[in-house]
Amino acid sequence: MRIAILFSPAFLVTGKAFVKSLQRLDASLEVVAIASNKFVYEDLRKDESLALFHLDCIEYHEQNWLDNDYIPSKLERIEAIYGSSLVNSFVVADRQVGAGYISGAFPQDTKLYRSCRDSNKVRAYIIGTVEFFEKLAIELDIDSVFLYAIAGAYSHTMGSVFQHHGVHVCRLQHTRIDDRILIDTSLFGKLNPVWERINKGGLGSEQYTEEAKQWLQDYRDKTKAEPDYMDWVRKTIRKNLSPLGIAYNIIHSILRAGGYALIKGKKGLHTLSLSYKIKDSILYPYRYYLAINTQKRYDKEILNSAPYIYVPLHMDPEASTMHLAPNYTDQMAVVEALSKQAPLHYNILVKENPYMLGRRPQSFYKRLSSLPRVYIVNPEISGAEIIKHSKLVFTITGTSAWEACLIGKPSVVLGKHYPFLPLKGNIIKCSGLDQVDEAVNEAICAEKTDDSRIQHFLSIIFEDSVRFDSNLLWGKVDEALITQKQHMIDNLARAVLKSYSRYWSKVSDHYDH
Repeated sequence: MRIAILFSPAFLVTGKAFVKSLQRLDASLEVVAIASNKFVYEDLRKDESLALFHLDCIEYHEQNWLDNDYIPSKLERIEAIYGSSLVNSFVVADRQVGAGYISGAFPQDTKLYRSCRDSNKVRAYIIGTVEFFEKLAIELDIDSVFLYAIAGAYSHTMGSVFQHHGVHVCRLQHTRIDDRILIDTSLFGKLNPVWERINKGGLGSEQYTEEAKQWLQDYRDKTKAEPDYMDWVRKTIRKNLSPLGIAYNIIHSILRAGGYALIKGKKGLHTLSLSYKIKDSILYPYRYYLAINTQKRYDKEILNSAPYIYVPLHMDPEASTMHLAPNYTDQMAVVEALSKQAPLHYNILVKENPYMLGRRPQSFYKRLSSLPRVYIVNPEISGAEIIKHSKLVFTITGTSAWEACLIGKPSVVLGKHYPFLPLKGNIIKCSGLDQVDEAVNEAICAEKTDDSRIQHFLSIIFEDSVRFDSNLLWGKVDEALITQKQHMIDNLARAVLKSYSRYWSKVSDHYDH
């Protein structure tokens, strides 16, 4: 078996441990490593213990892709093979190549971002990316591809190209249930293995069926109390707004800005410009303060005083919209459409994502709060509390619709790849911003999702998923953490090999019949 793995700074230390787990489980396995940047490439190159079959670096090719002349016939060939919709999504999925689609935040100022203001540079970049992965697929005879995440043009393109060539492609997908992850064969996180089992009449074992029932009951009991993370949110907000917190953030930002000015060395395509770093560092504390104070408009007592629809905002830019729902990256347009079409007696409560505080222009909040019957919620209020008192949840791809389903609340989802849509009941797919009124009314009138269907779904999740600490991807990863969590990395490796085995078993069955 020859497997290609995408490495990045977030998946370097954990990624190397993952490779070693794979090699222990299958001594004949060969690894093709694709590094996102030069730093990752050099680290992998120097680590002889990995025994890599092939190593390449995307950053070493990107400038050439941009410098190439745009040849229309090449792009026409690519669109004929993969479809114009998918090829467009390669652009939208990237926060620098598709930065023009970012409407509710500040785009990151990099050389790649500035280059891609030229439409022909964007086209040339996409041609180069597709041709790069096509060449790898043909020349290296790869059997499987593993992506720890899909959050940009090259990861999305890599998965799509290899899938087109009949290669087993899988990704690490969070199930949105505790710390459980699934090895998914859907590039869009649709939880394909789970729904394939359910659609074929597969049942979870008695052990997992009972666990599912208990989990659902515990979840509903838990929603009567406030989630633990809200205490962290409040403490963070109050710390940042205290006199000492404000002073610390200003001083820290000035020191960071000064540090950026002193940094030497060759800058890459993805390196933030010095002016952007300085401006962002200095202005962030001020924008954070304004964001908090702007949002203290609708406090807890309002939750019981008027019917409302709840709209949680996504991070921006983020894969949750740019990759999973490329037609709905403009969250302002989404809220405006809801304001124009939802039943008039409902208010619309919008809550900011805590990680976006200070990351949006102030004009975004002013425009949002100027929309009729739209109110920005105090970020110190728990999302679970808002869902509990809402008449409906309206989201692009957010977990809030799943959370609403678990307690019997209706929801409307815009993203067509939402993994919980097959549960049916009162989780309703909205087909476009001109059909919001129909979707809202359908959700409000629909019967709630049947508990037995939710429990069936949960039982398969519990049986097919593995537990995985998110710190191994998004935290500070060192050898001590790897040693402590080695069993989780081993389980991840086993799950990838199992996914590969299932895939080729299905292929064999298809050709046998």
